[in-house]
Amino acid sequence: MRFHLKIILTIFLISYSISGISQISAPGADYLFFTKYSDTTQVNHNIYTYYSPPDESITANLRASGPDLASYFFEWSKFDSLALDWNLIMSEDNVTTSQLANLDEGGYKLRLFDSISVDTTYYAWVFINTFEVNVLSDSEDHLIFGKYFCGKLILDASIDVDNFWYYNPVTFERSDYKNDVFFSWTTDHSDFDIKPDNVGLVEKGVFNPPAEDMWIILTATDSTGMSDVDSVFYETVEVKADFSMEFFDKLETEDYIEAPSPTEDDAPLKIRFSNNSLNGYNFEWIFTDTSNFYFPELEIELTENVDYKPEYTYKIPDHYFPALVAKSFYNCIDTFKLIDPVVVFPSRLEAPNVFSPQGLENNRYFKVTFQSIKEFHIRIYSRTGNLIYKADITDMHSWDGWDGNIMNSNRPAPAGTYYYIIEATGYDRIRYNHGPYKGFVYLFRPK
Repeated sequence: MRFHLKIILTIFLISYSISGISQISAPGADYLFFTKYSDTTQVNHNIYTYYSPPDESITANLRASGPDLASYFFEWSKFDSLALDWNLIMSEDNVTTSQLANLDEGGYKLRLFDSISVDTTYYAWVFINTFEVNVLSDSEDHLIFGKYFCGKLILDASIDVDNFWYYNPVTFERSDYKNDVFFSWTTDHSDFDIKPDNVGLVEKGVFNPPAEDMWIILTATDSTGMSDVDSVFYETVEVKADFSMEFFDKLETEDYIEAPSPTEDDAPLKIRFSNNSLNGYNFEWIFTDTSNFYFPELEIELTENVDYKPEYTYKIPDHYFPALVAKSFYNCIDTFKLIDPVVVFPSRLEAPNVFSPQGLENNRYFKVTFQSIKEFHIRIYSRTGNLIYKADITDMHSWDGWDGNIMNSNRPAPAGTYYYIIEATGYDRIRYNHGPYKGFVYLFRPK
């Protein structure tokens, strides 16, 4: 995709004094600068530049007038760089204004005089500036095959710069104007910039391009302000891995909710993953990457479905860093891994020493405080050794505790001291069956 930019500079021409005032100008010129002769005794002259894009044909114009409304003689000459001489090309008598049209580039001299007191010579140089930028692309303006790889693409461009020169009108010494070029690479991708020091003009690499298509644009401007723009379309081969998580709330909603930060809970901790990758073709889910060196082999799941939402339940207390490896159709690979881990708490178990079925709501049941308990067995006996209550629990979050009734009946056990025996195992294989897990609890009933 090509654009041509034509920067029009308004030129304010200073009227020069002959001991009167006259002027030479270049109607339609785009840029004005001045000669710099090594002979410092020589007055510098105007250089007029016209911009001529490659698909246009531009000619120059020069115009002059006398210092007042009187009529003068005008003699125009063009510089011959081979003969190093001036050749008369047009003269006009008894006019107030004279103009040269459809000029080629080169040096021009004007002698303006009358039959009385005015006889002055002016010099001006005219350049037709052609300037073209070309980025290497195929017939559809796409980056050509072989110029892009996983993690890198190569931009190749050329800039055709017009150079200028002029001659001292007295000594005929040639001077060259150094026409510098300033260029920049940009894209239409909002989050991707090409660094100025990252790309030159001859097969320079751009690293880590995005996983989205984009236009890459080269803008070049020369010293006179003429600009040209060319661009190439990059159809990405890259992939960007990304995912989000939902957390199963087993206490309140009993459904998936947005994962809190940090994502942590006791076991079992159930998480559902959503694939947010860009330009992925197939995917490898890694659920159990962990900081623990002794952790068993990774739990991995492969899929080609970007809409698939895998679920995984974390049971062993640890710090987990789930990851997603995404691969594009062109086998480019990207990995997204959590920075903040999913944390499964270690097991914990504490038993109270008193409860009251008719008391405060948070103390109406004999219920242990727990964390990451996999199996739980409890037996409660009276002081005479009679079994009053038992429970074998596989889901601690579903157990309400002992309500103070005998063997899950509606018969309340009398107030007093009871003996309990707990046998439990944590998801981290810690066993709870000694010490404080055999003890007494007092059942309190107000009179």
